[in-house]
Amino acid sequence: MDCPVCKVPLIAVERNSIEVDYCISCKGIWFDEGEIDLLSEKVHINKLGHIEFNKSESVTERSRKCPRCDKTMEKVTIGNNSGFLLDKCPDDQGIWFDSGELTKATNTISDIQNRDKSELINFLGEIIKISI
Repeated sequence: MDCPVCKVPLIAVERNSIEVDYCISCKGIWFDEGEIDLLSEKVHINKLGHIEFNKSESVTERSRKCPRCDKTMEKVTIGNNSGFLLDKCPDDQGIWFDSGELTKATNTISDIQNRDKSELINFLGEIIKISI
C-alpha cells in the first residue's frame, strides 16, 4: 500500500494489537476502518472512536487517492472545526492523517483529559520508533 501523499510504500507497524500504516517520508498515518476505535480503547479515549466527520465543500487542498480502493478521498473536518482537513475514504475503508493532524484532532475534542492526550502521543511515538 502506498502513501496517498508521496506515493512511497507505507510501513505496517503494530503495537498492542493495533496495526497502522506509517509513511517514513511525510510522517503521515493511515488508519484502516476500526483501527481508531481500537486505539481509543487502548489509550482510554472513548471520544476518539466517535469522531464526527463533516464533508468540506470549499477545498483548495489537492485531492488524494485512497491507498485501499484508489478512489478519490473526501476532504472532511472534525465536527464544526474548519481548522484543518483530513482525507477519508468515500467507502469508509479508512482515514489519512498528515503529520501532526492526529494530535490536532485530539486537541479538537474538548473533553479529552490532558493525561489521555499524553498517553496517545506516547503511543504514537512508540509506533514511530518501531518503524525506524
